[in-house]
Amino acid sequence: MATYLPLYCFVLSACVSIAGLHEFLKAHKQKWRWREAVMMAAYF
Repeated sequence: MATYLPLYCFVLSACVSIAGLHEFLKAHKQKWRWREAVMMAAYF
C-alpha cells in the first residue's frame, strides 16, 4: 500500500493543477478547453 503513495501524490497534484487552471480561466471569463487541460497534464 505504501508503494502506491508517490503515484497517488502525483495524480492528486496533477488534478489540483487542472482544477486550478479551470478556476483561473473561470475567474478571467475565458472559455474552458479540454485541450489545454490535457496539455497541462502532459507537461506536468
